[in-house]
Amino acid sequence: MQALDDSEAWRQVPPEVKLEIMSRAHSKGLMTSIGFIMIGCTCAVALKFVWFMWGALLLSPIICQISANKAWRALRPATILRYLAAKSAARRYAYSAKARDLSLDLIFPATLQRIPDTNDVTATLEAAIQNNQETEVWVTLFKDTIVMMSEQIGGAKMEMAQKIDKYLDIDSVSESGKDYASDKEVLLTITTPSRHDIHELIKNKYKLTSRYPAALVVFEKKVQQKRNEIVDELIPKTVATSPKEPQFDDSDDDVFARQFN
Repeated sequence: MQALDDSEAWRQVPPEVKLEIMSRAHSKGLMTSIGFIMIGCTCAVALKFVWFMWGALLLSPIICQISANKAWRALRPATILRYLAAKSAARRYAYSAKARDLSLDLIFPATLQRIPDTNDVTATLEAAIQNNQETEVWVTLFKDTIVMMSEQIGGAKMEMAQKIDKYLDIDSVSESGKDYASDKEVLLTITTPSRHDIHELIKNKYKLTSRYPAALVVFEKKVQQKRNEIVDELIPKTVATSPKEPQFDDSDDDVFARQFN
């Protein structure tokens, strides 16, 4: 594992999250400048000195920039700390899942919902008792493992930890037909033996949604690529060779033919 600094952790934050932080900082600066202008106009009317109003209008861009920079300096470290804490917890769960490499490829917040298999009566009853509600999770993708965990009062709780192999299938649907859409859903299907009969296969399905569709698309493509690479490694590589045709030496036939000439 590599030691992380703030710049490395900041690079792992999805671009959509960075844009969201930037917009929040700019809105903070805009609201501060508007308040400054209102105060200047009020003082100008109360004191009957018009230069208060003009001074507030002239200084409002500077006030906006200062306030936005202050908000950015407060939001950026807080975001880095949240992602570092989530990454640390995800690494522990990935280690428990026997991941070969704990290098993190992707991390982003999303919403997870489990869709139980109708053939598994026990899972269906458990989902009905728990009301099968959506859970806010951190989605982390390692080299060969997917870890999803939720934030609880006592700490992080693992919701799913799955190795990327042939038993994992990933697909996506979108009502609008666009990849980068807010209604995009990623479906994960994990095939496991039944608890009662090892010859019976149970398909556990998970639906993953996020307010960051670009991160969801990157997650789907990376998982599909890793799965294809792992499955290709399991397929034995055989070189198809065609048998050589027997070559006949017809020199004896020529000698036999010359004896009758």
